[in-house]
Amino acid sequence: MSNPVLSGNFIETSTPKPGGCPSTGVVFIHGLGGNSNVYFPLRSAIQSEYPTVSIDLTGLGRSNGTGPQGFGDWIIDVENAIAELGEFESVILVGHSLGTLVARHVAAQEPRVKGMVLFAPIAGPDVSQRPAFAARAATARTHGMVRVAHDFGLAALSQHTLNTRPLAVTLVREFLMGQDADRYAECCVAIGEAGEANPPEAPDCSVILVRGAEDAISTTQEVAACEAALRPAHTETVVLKNVAHWPTVEDPESSIAVLQRFLAETAARTATSTHHVTSGLERH
Repeated sequence: MSNPVLSGNFIETSTPKPGGCPSTGVVFIHGLGGNSNVYFPLRSAIQSEYPTVSIDLTGLGRSNGTGPQGFGDWIIDVENAIAELGEFESVILVGHSLGTLVARHVAAQEPRVKGMVLFAPIAGPDVSQRPAFAARAATARTHGMVRVAHDFGLAALSQHTLNTRPLAVTLVREFLMGQDADRYAECCVAIGEAGEANPPEAPDCSVILVRGAEDAISTTQEVAACEAALRPAHTETVVLKNVAHWPTVEDPESSIAVLQRFLAETAARTATSTHHVTSGLERH
């Protein structure tokens, strides 16, 4: 596994073992206040079979430099990460929260994106939601990231996680407290100015949306809005019990199972499609 810095963004890459699936690459995109380690259990579970790349988005995690100039910077980050993977027939994007909106924007212009796994998906914010992001930015600048970790990090965890998963609680605090307050604030502003994504460019793109049953951010209505924006792509929604807005941290076991099932089903569909094409050619 290598960890170069790509245009100022910290990334980690891995290559599969012989016999894996080298034609499909998997890109992991974290959310606001997170970094690539949000996905460490998931990446570890699949990296022997699939090439993977995870990236710390501009302004967050271990990335260098300033915050984003706008939402488009994150789209470029992911496009660069896809290029870092190499020439693949298909790409699967895995996103969390902010990362789900970034993933959908990338899929809208990248036909190689054949699937997405969206944890705690969010829709593009409308004008009425922008003050909330501005308020979060003000909290970071005025009170610092410890306050943000309490008001927005712990508040986004399920009661079950707070009561029974102390390491998950600690990890979410560390994700947020490790951010630079000014750059985090700039990220909040960039999200508030983001628009909704167009449907995926690839007509055969398949998407699974994963929300926690106790998630007050990625609500049933929010997921429905994401599904509507994704059409005509095939979508499926999975709800995880005892989980709120950080599924991969609160319940990594179930998150891994969802990802592995999706990758297996995507590979089976690809194999079937290839077989049909080959059969058709043979008939001629």
